[in-house]
Formats: sequence, C-alpha cells, structure tokens
Amino acid sequence: MAQPTPEVRVTDTDSKETGITLPFRESSSNKPHLDSYPSLDNLLRRRLNKHREGRHKDFLTLHCLQQLLTIERVRKHLEILFQEANQGGYRPRRASAEDYLELICDHDQLSNSSMLVKRETCIRLFAILILANKGAEIFKFIDNSVHDKALPINIHDENLLDEDVQWCIEHWTELRYRDDFYMWQWKVNVPFLFYGQHQIFSAQVILPFTEPGSDSGHSTHSGVTVHNYSVTEAGGYGEVKCVEIHSKCHNFHEVFTTLPRREGPFAVKKLLQNDPIRIEKDFQKEVEMLKKFDGGVHPHIVTVLTTFKHGDCYYLIFPWAECDLGRYFENNRMPTHSLETVRWLSSQCLKIIEAVHLIHFPPGVNNLQPGDRLFGRHGDIKAENILVFRSQNGEANLVLSDFGLGSVHRDISRSNVPSNKVAVTPDFRPPECDMDGGRISRAYDVWTLGCLFLDLLTWLLGGEDLREEFENTRMTSYIDGRETRIYFEIVQTEDDKKGFIIKDQVRSWFDKLRKHSNCTKFVHEFLKLIEEDMLIVETNEKKRARTDVLLEKLRSFSEKCHGDKADLYCLHGVSDTGDPATKSVPPIVEGLLNDAATRNIKERRIPLRTVRGRTQQAEQAQDGVEIRIA
Repeated sequence: MAQPTPEVRVTDTDSKETGITLPFRESSSNKPHLDSYPSLDNLLRRRLNKHREGRHKDFLTLHCLQQLLTIERVRKHLEILFQEANQGGYRPRRASAEDYLELICDHDQLSNSSMLVKRETCIRLFAILILANKGAEIFKFIDNSVHDKALPINIHDENLLDEDVQWCIEHWTELRYRDDFYMWQWKVNVPFLFYGQHQIFSAQVILPFTEPGSDSGHSTHSGVTVHNYSVTEAGGYGEVKCVEIHSKCHNFHEVFTTLPRREGPFAVKKLLQNDPIRIEKDFQKEVEMLKKFDGGVHPHIVTVLTTFKHGDCYYLIFPWAECDLGRYFENNRMPTHSLETVRWLSSQCLKIIEAVHLIHFPPGVNNLQPGDRLFGRHGDIKAENILVFRSQNGEANLVLSDFGLGSVHRDISRSNVPSNKVAVTPDFRPPECDMDGGRISRAYDVWTLGCLFLDLLTWLLGGEDLREEFENTRMTSYIDGRETRIYFEIVQTEDDKKGFIIKDQVRSWFDKLRKHSNCTKFVHEFLKLIEEDMLIVETNEKKRARTDVLLEKLRSFSEKCHGDKADLYCLHGVSDTGDPATKSVPPIVEGLLNDAATRNIKERRIPLRTVRGRTQQAEQAQDGVEIRIA
C-alpha cells in the first residue's frame, strides 16, 4: 500500500484555528495555482491526531475537519479544483464551484461540536480525495450522489463497488491512488462512541484512542494522577488497557457528573476466549449484568460506558480506576490509626454491601409478578475486582467491578445453578463448589464478602504485612494437589463420611485479631458478624445471613463510627475477654462431594484429615427464605 508523504504530527486542539491564511496569487497566465499557498493536503497532514498504537493509525476527527475545512477555505480551493476538472476533461454538472460548496460544508459546522452531521455532506470524502491527490474528483462523486454515508468504500474489489463509485474511479489506472484513498478513508472516518449503545466495527476501523499526553481536547484531566498507559491488566476473563479517548469522539462527559469520580482516562476491557460462541455468550452475560446494575443504580458499582465489537473481538469501556484493592493494600502498607481511617473503612464496606444488595434485590422487584422478577448475583467478589476511584475531593472509593461470573435469574430459577457449571475464584471459593448438588446462589456472594471484609479488617489492624501473614497462614494443600488459600477444608468424619469445616487456621486468625492491641469495639463486632453469619458452611440448622440483614448491621456500625462515642468505639483497643473453653466450636458439616471433587481425591489419592466433633447435615438456603441474625 502506498504510504503518505512524511508529515509533521501536530495534535488537534479542536477549538483553535490554525492561523494559516490562504491568499490568492496570480501567475503569469492569470490563473491561480494550488502551490501558490499552503495546500489543504499539508494542512490536514499536520493536524493528524497521534494514535496510541503509532503513526500508521493517526487520525482526523470530524470536528477537526470542520475546523480546518472552513467555508471560505474550501471555497477558494473549489474554484481552483473546478478549473482543474474542466481542464482535465470532466465537465461538472453544476454551473460553478459555489454550487458544490454547501454539499461539503455545513453553514453552522463551526458551532457543531458533535461527530455527527445533520444531513448528507461530503466533508470527509473531500478530505480523502485531497489527501490522495485526487481533489478535482470531488465533483464526480457529488454529481453521482456519492456522499460520506457511502464510506467506507472497498475500493480494491470492483465486484463490491457501487456503479456510481465505479464510474467515479474508473480512470484511476495507477494503483497508488486507490491505495491512498483506501488508507485515508479510515483515518478520517473514526467512529463516535455512544454511551450505553453497542456498536460493531470492522477490523479496519481506527478507534479514537490518542497517544498518552497528547492534547486531544481533554481539559478535565488537570490535576489527575499520571497513569501508566503501557500497563495491561490480564485475568482469566479479559485484559484491560488504559487509554485516552479523543474528547470529540464520545459523549461520556455528562455521565461523570453523576459519579463520585473524575473524568479521566478510560479502561478498555477485551474479552479473552478462543471459542467464538462462548465469548459471545460471556460478553452478552456481562453486558446484561452491567446494564442492569451499574453506576446509575449505585455509585459503588462500576459503570460500563459503552460496548463494541471490533473485528472478531468484544470490548467494554469503563472509567479507569487508580488501582484495584490488592494494589491499594500494597501502596498503603500501613493505614493510619485514626478515626478518619476507621470511618472510611466502615463507610466503604457499607457501600459495597449496598451495591451487592441492589444486585441481589433490584429496586422495585417485589412489585412485579413472580415470573417477571429478576435477581442477580456477582459471583466473583475479590480484591482484584474491587476498583479504587478517587472522588472529586480525593477520597478513595471502593467500586464493585467485573461481572464475568455473574448472572441474572428469574424468581423461579435464581438458585438453580449447579456449582460444577460455574467457574470460581480459587482463594474465595465457598464450600458448596465441592458439594454434591451444591448450588451457586446469592449466598455465594455472602461468603466471598466475608473473605473480603476479613482481609480489610486484617489490613486495618496490622497493615499489608499482617494481611500477607494471613495469606501465608491459611496456605494448605487442596484436594487437587495444589497449595491454596481457601477458607475451608474437606475432611473425614469418625464414621468415614465426608465433611466440610472452616480451616483451623482461619478460626485461629479470628482469635489472633481479637487479641490485637488495636482491636476496638468496632472490629470486635465486625469480626463476630463475619465469623458467625458470613463465613459458615450452611447446614440444616444454620444459614448465612442475607444482604438485607448485613446491610442493617453495617449501617449500625457506621452510625456508631459517627456517633457521640466514636473515639471510644473506633480507636480504643478492647482485650478479648472471651473464655476459649466456653466458645462454641462450629460443627462438621456432613455432605457428599460432587463428581469433580470425588475424582480429584481418587485420582490424586489425597488423604483427608480425620476430625472428631458434633456434626450437622449440609443444606443450602433457598433464596426465598428469610435469614435473621440471632
């Protein structure tokens, strides 16, 4: 493909005119020539926006074209091109160049800040022909009713060309003109990304992602933390890149006025999946969840700004977070022992519970008929899926993200998902993932929330060093032979039955935290809630608390953190006065293993530890059952 001549890459400031004047000069034959003043070709090349992926993808926005191709400037060029067309053997059907002007330029285009045009125009087509050194051909295209809406044109395949387009280019015998036209049409035809709309783009489309630090119209970024745009976050379900999007190529600006975060760079998530059928299902599932439950429903649920398919790949765009909670722990290794810190943690945990509760019990769901009620679950709550955003005043906000394992269910089937059909995060996986007949219901999220909150309290008391110690302490061999940090253990009872218990290391950790010198009344109450109502193996006698109950509890914690005795409640260490001898020991929960767990034990010959104690039968809660804390 022919390449454009070298150009100076100057960013598009959008709101400023170039300052280049185009005076006419008469030659000895009294005919104006294009080389008598700076050409539109050079002007357009100099104003290319720098693309994050390199020079070959530099682009021009419609707004930039409207700024550069002013009515007066185009008029002067058209007069010359009109003469050139006549001299070249083509007689335009209209009487003068002026008759073509309004078909290229909108009279109000300078006040139009949109990427869209109000009617059929040829401003992009005109720019392409100028850049391909075929400017005088614009009259053929307009005379044959070929407008910008015809773009993109597969100019290399004559079998796919419209007859009118074919007639316009039939005399282009040199392939370089077709190559240049094909290349430039993508550079001036970048898409506009609409909030809340799914769009499909061919693989050749150049997305409006600008080079980091380029002046692409982002006036709202002043004072925002500098981001590492080279970072790519990869997980089991997708990879995420930090990008800048040209400010004239999206309408996300108003969304940020309703969110507790600054407008800044964006996160572009590309779904990873080799199976094209599976990836489309995964994409639709995540989009369905995000559109039902996003920042518009609750500010602590991540907002999906738009989705699109580019070639064969699926993408989602979100606001870019400062980091995830795991990185936040690393960057803030020791929290300040202060009322402000405790209030922040209490508030953030409350907001996370509010967000999960809205997913479990969407607003207005009880007013619908049972068959129409939709309930959701997240399915993958962990530190990596809790994003940290800075609010306008600089406060860190924890926001729930990544619904890759989530799902939405109708009332009659919301607990009817077999555990062996759902992938799970190893560290936070609940016991029902290994149970025969185990179901992935909303109680799944309560378990993972308990793991997350215990991590947060550990960090609050002893910082990242203590949190890392907890991770290392609970590292044990799992039935598949791997070392894992899961919170439960599969054991053998005295009468050779399979059972599930909370790991001894986890139970001991609760005791360790209660004896910590900084363990306050707030931490004691929070630990009790986690241990007795969240991190439990469900039985016929005991179920995990539902989010409405947890919400009530965390609201009471928050109120005390802001009450008259907040200092005493939040900062005064209280020793653990409980008698270990009288403390209730959780039962061994008897239950059959599912096929996957049974196969792992059999194939790897993993010996199970035999434990003694009272037993209860495994039994999962039905979502319709109200569960209260004693």
